[in-house]
Amino acid sequence: MSAISSTSSLSFPSSNFPLSFNGNSRLRQSCGECNISPLELEAFIVIQQFADTVESIAVSEMLPRTSELIFINLTTLEGQPHCLELTNKGWRITSLRTDCMHGDFTKIEIFTNYYNSFNELMDYISPGYQKYLKNNKLNFFNSTECSSNNSINNSEEFNISNNNNNNILYSSLKAKH
Repeated sequence: MSAISSTSSLSFPSSNFPLSFNGNSRLRQSCGECNISPLELEAFIVIQQFADTVESIAVSEMLPRTSELIFINLTTLEGQPHCLELTNKGWRITSLRTDCMHGDFTKIEIFTNYYNSFNELMDYISPGYQKYLKNNKLNFFNSTECSSNNSINNSEEFNISNNNNNNILYSSLKAKH
């Protein structure tokens, strides 16, 4: 069971977030009055949507947090702790320990790469991540609402791809009308 802990003083909706971009933009509009930056919103959405793909994930209580810099602690399915940085440049591993901004400088290549998405970073640090998604894709979509609050048809196509971009490809995701 994954632990979700978004430890902050911000008030944030606890409902399930839809996977579609339309749903997330509705959420962005509804939280416009909350003074939540786009990066903070992205962090909270990742914590909510991907909690089952890791042992634990939470915004760091110890490290500084601004609207342009957020540190997230996570432990992969393999039990490896990480501290991640989210900035406008993307996602970056800062340490192989939680609540730590300074990585092991003998492994500098791990800590200098930026990833465009949380999914891309997880592909790099957790071999069990893609396996988990492939094994649980139907359960994952059955428990997640579409932007129109209708269920996703199980026969619609969902591809997990290890292409050069290492992105999850969602194909033909259309809500039933």
